[in-house]
Amino acid sequence: MRTFLRAAVLVALGSVVGCSDPAPTGLADSGVTADGSVAADLGAAPDSGVRAECNPLGFPEACLQPFPSAYYQSANGQVNLPAAAMPVSTGRTSNGGDPVPLNPSHWNRLDGFSPSGALTVYFPERVDPATLVPHTDLASSLTAAASTALVDMTSGQRVLHFAEVDATAREGRPQVLIIRPMVRLIPGHRYAVAVTTAARAVGGGALSVPPGFAALRAGTPSSDPRLARVAPRYTEIFAALERAGIQRSALTVAWDYTTASERWLTGPVAGMRDAALTMVGERGMGFTVAQVEENYNANILRRISGTIRVPSFITGTGDDARLSRNAEGTPQFVRVVDVPFVAMIPRSAMTRGPLPLIQFGHGLLGSAVGELGAATETGNYMQRFINEQGFVVIATNWTGLSYPDITTAIHALSDFNYFPAIADQLQQSLVNAMVLYRTGRAQFGDHAAFQVGGRAAFDPARAYYYGISLGGIMGTSFMGYSTDCARGVLNVPGANWGLLLQRSSNFALYSLAFNDYESPAEQQVLFNLSQSLFDASDPINVAPHLLADRLPGVPEKSLLFQEAVNDGAVNNLATEMLARAGNIPVIIPSPRTPYGLTTTMGPSPSGLSIWDEHPTPAPSGTNQPASNNPTHGTVRALAAAIRQITTFLTPTGQVTHTCDGPCDPQ
Repeated sequence: MRTFLRAAVLVALGSVVGCSDPAPTGLADSGVTADGSVAADLGAAPDSGVRAECNPLGFPEACLQPFPSAYYQSANGQVNLPAAAMPVSTGRTSNGGDPVPLNPSHWNRLDGFSPSGALTVYFPERVDPATLVPHTDLASSLTAAASTALVDMTSGQRVLHFAEVDATAREGRPQVLIIRPMVRLIPGHRYAVAVTTAARAVGGGALSVPPGFAALRAGTPSSDPRLARVAPRYTEIFAALERAGIQRSALTVAWDYTTASERWLTGPVAGMRDAALTMVGERGMGFTVAQVEENYNANILRRISGTIRVPSFITGTGDDARLSRNAEGTPQFVRVVDVPFVAMIPRSAMTRGPLPLIQFGHGLLGSAVGELGAATETGNYMQRFINEQGFVVIATNWTGLSYPDITTAIHALSDFNYFPAIADQLQQSLVNAMVLYRTGRAQFGDHAAFQVGGRAAFDPARAYYYGISLGGIMGTSFMGYSTDCARGVLNVPGANWGLLLQRSSNFALYSLAFNDYESPAEQQVLFNLSQSLFDASDPINVAPHLLADRLPGVPEKSLLFQEAVNDGAVNNLATEMLARAGNIPVIIPSPRTPYGLTTTMGPSPSGLSIWDEHPTPAPSGTNQPASNNPTHGTVRALAAAIRQITTFLTPTGQVTHTCDGPCDPQ
C-alpha cells in the first residue's frame, strides 16, 4: 500500500505542475473583502523595519508573528488578517510558477483562533532547544522555571504545553520557536503567551527582544499607531503574567489572543447533522446496489458496492469543493447526492449469522474499496478479521482525505487557497458516515444482497464502529457527533492536525509540494491556519463531549482507544492530547502512563490501551516527518488486541486488559 500510494502521489505531483487554474478568491458570503481590508488603520512602519501590515510585536523576517495574536483580532475576537501580510506561494506546483498570495477570507469569518493550534514566534538568533520545555517533561511547563508560559487570563492557570524549535528550518533560514498546547484550550477564552529570558540562543546568549515589545515592556510612548492600538491590552497581559509568577522584566516577548467559540468548533457539523438526519428520517433516504461479487475470496462470501442518498452541503467538486454558507457562515443544504459505499459479508455468516455489523473507517488517503476489497495490508487484515471474528462490514470514504483526493491535497499544500476543499469536505464526510450508519442499519438487511439463507446477514441491534488511523481520527469525531452509534473502536487515532501532520511519516512526500512556501517561518503559520479550518472536523474539539457534557441528542458512548508506542504515522503526542481532551483513562498495567491521564485496571466502559512493540526506528522527537516503522499497522493484528476488540464489541462489552502484564511483547 505504501509503495502504491507513493507512486500515486508522484503521479499526482506531476499532474498538477503547470496547471493554470486561477487561485480562488474566497467565499463571497464571508463578510470580509477579498483584499483583507477589515484590518484597517495599520499605520506606518516603525524603525524596526516591520512592514505596516505586519505584527509590530515581531521581526521583519516573520511578518505575522508572533502568531496567533490579538493584534489580528477585532474587539469581539473576530479574526482580521490583512491580505498583504499573508504567506505567498511560489506557485510552482499549483500555478505554473506565478506567485500566489493567500486570501484571508476563509479565516476572517472566524470569531477566534484555534484552541489547539501551535503558537509561533521568530527570533533572529537560533533558539537553544535545551532551554525549552521538552515534550518528555510536560509537567515542567506548569512550573516557574519554564522558559515559556501559556496562561488562561480568566482563571490565571498555566496551561500544559511543550516548546520546540522548527527542526525543518535549515541553517541560514528563519527558524521559529513553537509552543504547543497539550490540552485543548477553552473556547472563547483569552490567553497570554510568554517567552522569558530563561530561553536562550544557541551558545548561551540572550534572545533579541522585538523592538515593538521592548517599547511596551518599558512603557515608552511610541509614535507607531499600531503599538498605541495594542498598548491598553498590555496592562492586562502583564498583570495576568505577574499573577502567574512571571515578572515583566523577565519577558523577552509576550502577547495574547482569544480562542474560537463552540459555535465555530462544533456548531457546523452538529448543524449539518441535525438538518441531514431530519431529511433522511429514521431509516435513511435510500440506497442502490450497483454490484454484487459472490465468492469473493477465501474469507469473503460476498462483496457489495453501491450508493446511498445523502443530503450534501457542498457546492463544487475537487479543488473547488466548498461548503455553501449563509451570511453568518452557517453551512446550508445544497442538494441530495449519491455517496459510494462498499460492504462485505464473511463466509462465517453462513454458519454464525446473523452477525454484528461494523462500520469501518479507512486510513489516510486510502479508501473504503481499497482497504476492504484490495489485497493490501489493511484489506487482508480486515477480511480475516471479519471472517474469523464474525462481523459484517460497511464503509464509505472520508472525503477530503481519501485516495480520490490526493491531487487536491497536493494542490492545497502548494496553494493554501485550495485548503478549504479538504477541510470542508471532511465536515461533509462526517454527515456521509452518519447517514450510512443509519441507512445501513435500517435498510440494508431488507435487500437480497445482504441476506444469507433467506435472512439478513447482520443484526441491526448490534451495530458498532471500527476505525484505523484516519478512521480512528475521524471516527472519534463520528462517535462524538453520532446520535445513533454508541460503541466504537478507535485504533491508532490522534487529534490536532497541525501537530499530527508534520510529524507523520505520511507527510514526508507531501512536503515537496508544501515547499512552494519557501519560508519555514511561513510554513509554521500555515500549519496553524490549517488547524483553524480543520477544527470543525478535528476530534480535539468534540473530545470534551465524548464521555461527559455530550452534545445535544448524543447518547452515552463506550469507546476503546488503542495506541501504538512510537507510532511513526500518528504521533503519540497527538493520541495522548486526544485522550486528555476526552478524559479517557489509561488501562493498566500499561507500558507507560502519559502525563495528565487517569488510570483504571478495568473492566471499564471506555479506555485507552497502550501497546509497545518496541519498533525501530523511533520518531525523532522533533517536528519532522518520522521514519516508517511497522507498529502503526501491526498492533491491530496482535492476538491480544483482537481479543480486546471483540470482547468490547458486544452490547454490554467493556474495555478489558487482555495482556499478561503490560502490553509489551518483549
